[in-house]
Amino acid sequence: MLTCSTSLSPARATTELQFAFYKDGRTVQDFTFNRTFQLSPAQVEDSGDYTCEARTLITTVRKMSGKLEVFISELFSSPEIKVTPHTVTPGENLSIKCSTVSKSDTTKLRFRFYKDNVLVQNENLSNNYYVKSVQLKDSGNYSCDARINGTVKTSREIRIEVQGQFSDLTLSVIPFKPEEGTAMTIICSLKTDSNRNNTGMTFAFHKNGHVVQEFGSNNTYHISSPTPKDSGNYTCDVKTQFSATRKTTKHVKVQGVTARPWVSFQPDVAKIVFGESIALTCNMASPEQGKQTYTWYRDNKRISSGQRLYINAALGANSGDYQCQTGTSERSEAVRLEVTEGYVTLQTPPTVYEGDSLILRCHSPVFGASSGAAFYKDGTALKSSSSDSSLSLGTVYKNTSGTYRCSKSIFNARPVTDKAFISVKDLFSKPHIQVSSNETRVGANVTVTCSSTLTPARRSTELRFVFNKDGRSMQDIQPSNELHIRGAWVEQSGYYTCEVEAVASRIKKISNTLYIQIKEFQQNEVHLDYTLQNAIRLTLSVFLSVLCLCFVCNHLKRENT
Repeated sequence: MLTCSTSLSPARATTELQFAFYKDGRTVQDFTFNRTFQLSPAQVEDSGDYTCEARTLITTVRKMSGKLEVFISELFSSPEIKVTPHTVTPGENLSIKCSTVSKSDTTKLRFRFYKDNVLVQNENLSNNYYVKSVQLKDSGNYSCDARINGTVKTSREIRIEVQGQFSDLTLSVIPFKPEEGTAMTIICSLKTDSNRNNTGMTFAFHKNGHVVQEFGSNNTYHISSPTPKDSGNYTCDVKTQFSATRKTTKHVKVQGVTARPWVSFQPDVAKIVFGESIALTCNMASPEQGKQTYTWYRDNKRISSGQRLYINAALGANSGDYQCQTGTSERSEAVRLEVTEGYVTLQTPPTVYEGDSLILRCHSPVFGASSGAAFYKDGTALKSSSSDSSLSLGTVYKNTSGTYRCSKSIFNARPVTDKAFISVKDLFSKPHIQVSSNETRVGANVTVTCSSTLTPARRSTELRFVFNKDGRSMQDIQPSNELHIRGAWVEQSGYYTCEVEAVASRIKKISNTLYIQIKEFQQNEVHLDYTLQNAIRLTLSVFLSVLCLCFVCNHLKRENT
């Protein structure tokens, strides 16, 4: 309680006074004859700077007090719902705790619990609410409140979802953006509590509502050479061996696998001189049947149609970033063409890939230019010749990238130079290793796939593959990108990688590391297997016994006749 204290002059002792109270400059109690202000019950948000004001009724004399800082400490923190276990399945026991922190050990808080805003546990000293053997109907929004002496604090709602046997069931596609001709794998991933027995789970796959892979232990669907027809909505179903319960993921759209075109120049140079001519071609890895349409763009503006674009007697306006597009594809990568009027031009291909054989040319259309040239890379001299104006770099790698410069004398005067930046692009992507199932049982057949994508402009490049386990090669280099393990055993568990090599250029790349675990059968599985075998044996024994008995009876009957 706050009191506004003041003293009247003895000569005016009968004067009536009124009082008002303010918090942080705002009125919390207007003028009354009550000189006190009650905070009941006090809350943390009532903390602040308080003042009071006294006034007379007749002459309206007003006086303001000084500030009084009032700090109200929190008796207990706002409660928070905590759930054990985090993922709940039918039949499990659920524990919900209303967690809060008290400033004093003597504070006796009382708690209530709610589900979907309906009271499910009356007020008591226990901050726990238990649900035994939960069912799907126990899903809902849960909250709690804590209270003492009229002070009540309520937690935020938390959603508890009883998820059945399966939780976090998702579909993923490798590679993330499938391309025509590159192996594609659809994986049905199921995350469950490690303490639960996941034995006997089977998976099935559908495409656009039609079964493409029946129920089995394999949680992946593999397409070795996809085409645009393999695009669609894929669904994964999962169920247990003895239960009809099944969970279906929401549909996942696999994007189309149409190829992207690329632009090539003839002659194969990114820079030409005023008045020279050049032809640009729009290339497709797998042209569609029938009449194909082509569209050309320069600096994102449509300029022409047709598969080839001819530039005769080039002008400066022909410089720019060129792209092409077919009727069904996205635009190609932009390729830069420069038209220059310089005396010397360093001519390089517009696009350079790993494994290419690269030749640079120091070109000059000027009469009187020297026949030789000097070449530099990043400021370091590479070659100087009085008769040769070209530089052969042989097979290029990523480290061939850099800024190149050439110089040539004109009329024996001071050399004229030009420069170009060369960025060597990937011939093929870094390989990605994947397996039909990261956890598989002893005796199962396992397929390990090494996926890598060639750049369309070098699609005829021959690739070879090799697989490694724990750093050691498992086989000789081969054209197949798959490793088949028949009847896997525990010792074949380990860390697997794969390497891809371009045969002609010897460009090599290694994949990520993948751990593959081959699990032994658990005792309960073995026991179940033996029980099934014994049942089959017993059935066969009874059948054979009956068959033999019938045979004997029939034989005796014939002898008696």
